[in-house]
Amino acid sequence: MKNNKKIDDRLLKNLLIIVIILSFVVGIVCFFKSRVSVDLSKTSARSSANSTATSGSVWTALKQKGLQGDHFTLNVHGKKSNFNKSDCTATPDPVTGEYGNNVFIPSNSDQSSEANQIIMSSGNAKGKFASTNPIFGVRDTCTAAFDGDAAEMVIPPNEKGYYVVARVLGKPTNNPQLQLQGDLMWVQDENGNDLLVLGLVTDNGFQTPTTTLTRTKGKVNGVDISGLFAWNGSVCYFNPQNYCYDSANQFICTNTSMCCQDTDLNGVYDSCVAPTLAADGTQTCATGYQLTSLACRDYENEWVFNIGDFVGYMWDTYTDGDFKLANVRFYPIK
Repeated sequence: MKNNKKIDDRLLKNLLIIVIILSFVVGIVCFFKSRVSVDLSKTSARSSANSTATSGSVWTALKQKGLQGDHFTLNVHGKKSNFNKSDCTATPDPVTGEYGNNVFIPSNSDQSSEANQIIMSSGNAKGKFASTNPIFGVRDTCTAAFDGDAAEMVIPPNEKGYYVVARVLGKPTNNPQLQLQGDLMWVQDENGNDLLVLGLVTDNGFQTPTTTLTRTKGKVNGVDISGLFAWNGSVCYFNPQNYCYDSANQFICTNTSMCCQDTDLNGVYDSCVAPTLAADGTQTCATGYQLTSLACRDYENEWVFNIGDFVGYMWDTYTDGDFKLANVRFYPIK
């Protein structure tokens, strides 16, 4: 009986030890489970906050407009004054015929220094220039600080234009900046007449005349700069076919007359002036000028390259804060 009692005592002690160990293990498991739950809750909160922060971003706007995916990219690099000028030569790929997408500007400049410009050329999607199927890319990679003239690039014509997004990349030290200011350079028709030079373009400016892109600390966000390309004004055309009819084929221009002169008889006008109104109401022109009919159209926030067969548009660029790189994307609107 004594032996049985000793065995029972040992069993009770062992059971008590097992219960204590199990209680300790359960306590540890519950502790870590609660920590994981808290971490997951924090992660979920951060995720929700990030979602809210980006919900109004330019990338969300792209998704809503169905413009993600295919795009053209222009990289604008900031360089020191000792930049190798031999890098300014732009040559197409011998196999594909494609050009590069890099432009080089000074890393620090201001509006009092030498102008550093990027000239972009394109045209109306229905015109003669568009029929040549121009390839996107840079034709002259350097601005005037490095090779004495503007950088140049070509953008393929697109009837509805492009949605343009830009962002400054690189380290945020000194808050590097790139300022862009747009302006018209030329507006040619299908016959080579420069409507801007002839005084047939009334330029009321762009939706966004100028914009400044800054690299600050934190996540790099894209900026919608499409307004730099949204032009306002009026243009008078010798041939209204590609400009004066809407989708319902309704004529939307206003007819007018000008006295124009082609001095060398090459089919391209050299100058145009308003006609003289005679006493009987008829319009007359000076010797050497021909009374010519034109059709004039008013534009509001129009993709700038749609206003002519071949259009030149220019950015004046200004940099600060040891600017290194900006990425500009052109998303074709379909």
